[in-house]
Amino acid sequence: MVKAEGYPFARRLTTGQDKNPAKLLLPTLIQALVNVQLPEKSAWGKWSDVTSLGPADLSAADGVFEGFATLPFPNLEHIRIRRLLDDGTEKVIEVNLTKAISAMTPDTTPEEARKADMDLQAGDIVEIPLLPEADKPWKGFSEEESRFFALALSGKVQMINEKGNLTFAPIDWRPVRFLDTEAGRLPVPPEGGIPSARAAWLIHDTGGTITRGGETVTIHPSSAFLRDGDEFRADDGRPRPGPQPTQQPRPSGT
Repeated sequence: MVKAEGYPFARRLTTGQDKNPAKLLLPTLIQALVNVQLPEKSAWGKWSDVTSLGPADLSAADGVFEGFATLPFPNLEHIRIRRLLDDGTEKVIEVNLTKAISAMTPDTTPEEARKADMDLQAGDIVEIPLLPEADKPWKGFSEEESRFFALALSGKVQMINEKGNLTFAPIDWRPVRFLDTEAGRLPVPPEGGIPSARAAWLIHDTGGTITRGGETVTIHPSSAFLRDGDEFRADDGRPRPGPQPTQQPRPSGT
């Protein structure tokens, strides 16, 4: 779960497994931070090429933004991860992403950026205070933050069908765009790339397996977050990289 301190925002990230989800299904901290900027309905993905949203668009959205709230001006310098340990005690992990972002140079590699990220565990609560600007309109992550997140999230996924045919799908994260509408400022998908490392944004199949670090787990594309080097093997032999998700998740899990 991602929560904002002193602000009415909380989002649970589904894994498709309510109890004891496999580690491969859980997001990293940065994956979680960028994913909570997205609505959960799959119909949202159709707006990747829009430059405005009028009344007709909003009325036809069929509840895409129902119950949606964004996390504005997160203070990335003072992130806390609350983790329940096996002995019943709680461990609080302090994370300062601002320091890593500030240290980024044009030569920073994706591997170096990923060192600042952190694997989340089932039951983790990510608490983020907001910056003083939180009372102003939120326009999304800064250019520097977005560049760092893109580095940390970037990679390629091996896509293997049942016949052994191999293709590669890039994880090309881009920040969401924000458009001013009669209903307020709303996020829409980026014009290129993908706004989330959710498998559903890359894999248009009903299911399959993901292998990472020698561990394999069965997934639905909406239930896992992809990383560089992952291998996806489709059940039906039809792995197809694509820009749009087939399904966005419902809240449950981390």
